[in-house]
Amino acid sequence: MSLNNGLLQCCLYVTVWLIYNGENKMTDILLANTDEGGEITVVDGFVSLDEGLQTGVYLSLFGGASWFANSIIEKESEKINSDFEDVLKATPPSSQGLLTIEDAGKRNLQWLIDDEIATDVDVVVALPETSKLEIEVTVSKINGEENKFLLNWSVPVV
Repeated sequence: MSLNNGLLQCCLYVTVWLIYNGENKMTDILLANTDEGGEITVVDGFVSLDEGLQTGVYLSLFGGASWFANSIIEKESEKINSDFEDVLKATPPSSQGLLTIEDAGKRNLQWLIDDEIATDVDVVVALPETSKLEIEVTVSKINGEENKFLLNWSVPVV
């Protein structure tokens, strides 16, 4: 199910309202990175959930200021205002460009450190092919766990 699907927009409203289970863990609808963008997985008619950071990392990088759920979030500080995707689109895949993209990723994920979820966030961008960027995000959580996320971005061929 792709981000363009209206059902996804309805489901994503749930991510704005935090769902807590009996252990008081935050749960989001799982958004998985694909070549076509964010995807929701449905298994046996149920939407897959994410009790980790994958959806938060994905939305922090690819949920720009025009993200539809910003219209129902009251606190300005909780709205998603990522410029990461804009930086990806505007930055050529050169050595300096990859550093610029990495800096944008770290800036957009800084909230993980500010909210004391993580002690460090690292973003490494590589160009394994002329038409593809690999973005590796490593989140070092307060509890000592390390989470890694690999995202792909198609580079327009000029």
